[in-house]
Amino acid sequence: MSHRWHEVHANLLTQIARPTFHLQFRALTRVEPALAGFSDAGGVLGFLHGPEADPEARNRLLTALVRQAQAHETSLQAATTLLLLALWPGLDAIRSRLLRYYRRNPDLLAGELTGRLTEQVLNVDLGRVSRIAATVLRNVERDLKRALMRERDRCEDPLEPEQHAETGADALPSGLRRRLRILIGPDADLVIAVTLFGFSQKEAANALELSHEAARKRYQRAMGRLVKIAAEIEQ
Repeated sequence: MSHRWHEVHANLLTQIARPTFHLQFRALTRVEPALAGFSDAGGVLGFLHGPEADPEARNRLLTALVRQAQAHETSLQAATTLLLLALWPGLDAIRSRLLRYYRRNPDLLAGELTGRLTEQVLNVDLGRVSRIAATVLRNVERDLKRALMRERDRCEDPLEPEQHAETGADALPSGLRRRLRILIGPDADLVIAVTLFGFSQKEAANALELSHEAARKRYQRAMGRLVKIAAEIEQ
């Protein structure tokens, strides 16, 4: 079992304990009122992870950190480090859901999670997002699932099997997509996205560039056909 995920977390905790980080944190408290009442990073994390934290106050804190990560290169590292630790429980939950798709290389998932969260932090539009934690974590999981679907398509290419040996490409049993396509046609991609990759029907519709209603009807039709085929086999 890979220990890198725990090492990443331990390294982040080591970073916030350094005197240089404390100086960076104090600079953040001077420009962000939401942070002004905290003496150190540990206090921020204790508040954010506490069971009695006011949701609005928690969201204001996260918004302030995102704003500073986006605003200045000098505050980027401190703000991003705090955000990674603040959202770690959510990242850990995503990791648990997706780890089975990275059996060959679980360390790859650790890098994907932290990298994609950082990307979301730097690009999220604060003018359009009301709930920071829910939005960025949902987007991280969505993007990882889309990447798995793209990798699935590459792995279906019989001419290039060696290119996928070190990725999360073992997400699908060999030839499953091909066999499903024989049984239910192009709706195989929709069924795989929902049943194997854990997409909601709406997420699958977005990934496959379908309307939600069209995806819902096609999914129901495809599953009905599979149930009928299974019943015929049992007879």
